[in-house]
Amino acid sequence: MALGKNLKKQQLISEEKKKQPATKKKVQKKKLIKTGKSTKKESGKKLANYISEKEQERRNQVRIRQKESISHFEGIVQFVVFKVGSEEFAMDISRVKEVVIMPGLSEAPNTPKHVKGIASIRGKTFLALDLNLKFNKNTKKERQFLLAINDKAKSIAFMLEELPMTLKVDSKNISSDLSTLDNTTKDVTYIQGIIQLEDRIIFYLDIDELIASDKAIVVPDEFVK
Repeated sequence: MALGKNLKKQQLISEEKKKQPATKKKVQKKKLIKTGKSTKKESGKKLANYISEKEQERRNQVRIRQKESISHFEGIVQFVVFKVGSEEFAMDISRVKEVVIMPGLSEAPNTPKHVKGIASIRGKTFLALDLNLKFNKNTKKERQFLLAINDKAKSIAFMLEELPMTLKVDSKNISSDLSTLDNTTKDVTYIQGIIQLEDRIIFYLDIDELIASDKAIVVPDEFVK
């Protein structure tokens, strides 16, 4: 009888041991599922913070060109300055063809939201870009002026809220150090420098880089008659 009791006791112990591993596996399985989900999220965040080596090399080459260009400035440099939202932007005065009161626009189909249409200035057509939308600025002010860019290859014009002004700047106040802006995945190579005055910060635009983002848009002069 004692032997039978011992056997029965051993069987009960054996059954309890069998149940324990099953419980551990179940808990472990839940942890793995949770880990898998968090890993997926982390992976998505990491991928969002990367750009290709080719794109990084392109940006580096652009910065080298821009720094070299600014290093050649001597004495007083003249710019055309305009506002986009609350920020000021400058461009080389030689790149301004003319500024006119906003004409009527013909709608350009299948274009980005910042491309508002096609304008005719003295018989020549220009693609009108709304810089407020291009730079993601939230402003409801009416665009009253159109600044036509002096470019042989592309007919581009910027829609502006206020009449642009000329500004003379000492070359010592123009900085090409944009390390703070470049520390992001967004492409800001269209800003080639910063003009630092006593009470103003003005972003110096690289018009070629700014236009390059819309290089797929081609508008012939015959489009608007």
